[in-house]
Amino acid sequence: MARELRDYQREDGRYVSRRFATLVGHEPRVGKTNVAIHGADLVEARLVVVVCPAAVKESWREAITEFRKAGWWAIIVSYNKAGNVLRVVRGKKYVLIVDESHYCKERSAQRTKYVYGTLCDKAGGLAEFASNVFCLTGTPMPNNPTELWPMLRALAPELIDRGNGKPMSWSTFRDKYCRMV
Repeated sequence: MARELRDYQREDGRYVSRRFATLVGHEPRVGKTNVAIHGADLVEARLVVVVCPAAVKESWREAITEFRKAGWWAIIVSYNKAGNVLRVVRGKKYVLIVDESHYCKERSAQRTKYVYGTLCDKAGGLAEFASNVFCLTGTPMPNNPTELWPMLRALAPELIDRGNGKPMSWSTFRDKYCRMV
């Protein structure tokens, strides 16, 4: 039986359901997981792919059982196994939930490529065929602003437009938003 959400979780679920990609950056223990589950319910997902650290896969299973109200199926996969899911979901429509999305901060890391594509442009990554992407983290940039670049480049390139309809390169983004010491 589905448990009830808090009012702010319902409102945040409505917010994320109206957008292609959203970063939910609440602090820990506020209910980002519940927001994402509610968002998947609201977009009437048929399939949801959850990419998360291996240690929290069981927590995701339990949360989905407790809070899901719609009849969607979930594939819950750890970051290191996300490449295997690419072959299964390619060409299908699904909601992608990236839990602890700051794990995809390094553009050359394999897990970042599995989620955002080889060039962080969605192509070849799980984000390519997703109808919605919900990124969840309490620490979106643990060290510096360049850690946001892979997510922005893949999911909201218009936010880092160079003024010519193309997104900034990583180095241009770094030079603009980081003070090198």
